[in-house]
Formats: sequence, structure tokens, C-alpha cells
Amino acid sequence: MRVEGTTAAGRAAGAGRQGLGIALVVISTILIAVVPSLAKLAYEGGSNTLSVITGRSIFSVALTFAVLMLLRQPLRAPRRIVVLGLASGACYAATLFGYLGAVNYLPVNLVILIYFTHPLFVGIVAALLGQDRVSIVSVVALVVALVGLVLAIGLTRAPLDLTGLAMALLGMTSTVAVILFNARAMRDTPAITVGFYMMLSAAAILGLAFVLFGDLELPYTTGAWFGFAGVAVAATAGTL
Repeated sequence: MRVEGTTAAGRAAGAGRQGLGIALVVISTILIAVVPSLAKLAYEGGSNTLSVITGRSIFSVALTFAVLMLLRQPLRAPRRIVVLGLASGACYAATLFGYLGAVNYLPVNLVILIYFTHPLFVGIVAALLGQDRVSIVSVVALVVALVGLVLAIGLTRAPLDLTGLAMALLGMTSTVAVILFNARAMRDTPAITVGFYMMLSAAAILGLAFVLFGDLELPYTTGAWFGFAGVAVAATAGTL
């Protein structure tokens, strides 16, 4: 009886953790999906891509560090993990630039659609690298999800801007690299620790890019400030 009870409790705990994991994925997806619309608000109110993503990255580092301390997670990590986190941050900087920069050239719904093809490519690359196996069921599920996304957000008949298309593809492919780097790093290190090094690396790269090439353009309307702050909060929370 004790063994059966322990097994049942273990199954219940596992199901609970899986349910929490699914809920976090759904919340993350919603938050990341609204980011381009928030960025569009900021741009229409006077800001620009580098100002938005640099400000967002600084906020992300501060928030991630606060969560790290609050949860008493280790700041120190093995050198290999730090390197993976920093490499992930470089890719994450490219993700932000591509994903949020593309809305200057393409409709938001098209940018979101291109970006959210990344789970399919994560599965393919992970399988090629021997990190995971891709089943027919998972591929079919991803394709059905993409079709559902197309039906939900619709497509536009506006002519495709090649610059915007390239930036959207950069955001999507960089996200694939971020997920694979982080998956490897998080095998041995708490996720929030890896996330801190990723955020720190992205902020350093974007900060340098802003100093070299950027112009500080802050929003001048209430709605634009809402978009500017919303990008920082939604993107950071969705990523964490």
C-alpha cells in the first residue's frame, strides 16, 4: 500500500509539474506575441528600435538579477555555462533587433507568424544535433499549430519588404540558437542563472551598438510610453 501510495503521489506531482510547465509556456507565448504591437506603439510615438531594445535590455538585467537574489539562486557558474550564457545573449540581442526591428517594415501579424515558426526549426536542429528526437506526432502538431496561427492572425496582401523579411528571419533563427544554447546550459545550472548571463551579454552588446550607431529617441505620447515600457516588461517576463 505504501509503495502504491508513493507511486501515485509521484505521478500526481509529475502531472502537477507538467501542468505548471504548460501554463508557463502559454503565458510566455502570449507575452512574447504582444511585444511587436507594443513596439509599434513606441515607434509611432517617436521612439526607435535601438532605443527600445537597449532600454528593454537594461531593465531585463536589473529584473533578472533581482529575481536571482530573491530566489537565492547562485550567481557563480562553471566557465562553460557562462560561455554558453554569453553566446546565448549575443543571439538574443540579434533576436530583439530582428523581431522588433521588422515591424518597421512589415505588418505586425506577418512578423509574429514568421517568428513563431521557430519551434519547428528547434525540433529539426535538435534532432540533427542528436539532442532530441522528432516524432511524426510532434511535427504534425507543430504544423497544425502554425496553420491555426495563420487562421487566427491572418495574412496581409501588402508587398513584402525584403529588409523587413530579413529582419524577421534573423529574429526567428536567432531564437532557435538561443533555445538550443540555453537548453544545453540549463542541464547543469539553474535557469535563472543562465538567463542572467544571457541578459547581461545582450545588454552589453546592444548598449555598445547604441553608443556607436544609435540616437536616443524617447516617446512623446502616453500611448508610446505604454508601448516602450510594455516591451520591457512583457519581453522580459515572457523570456524568464
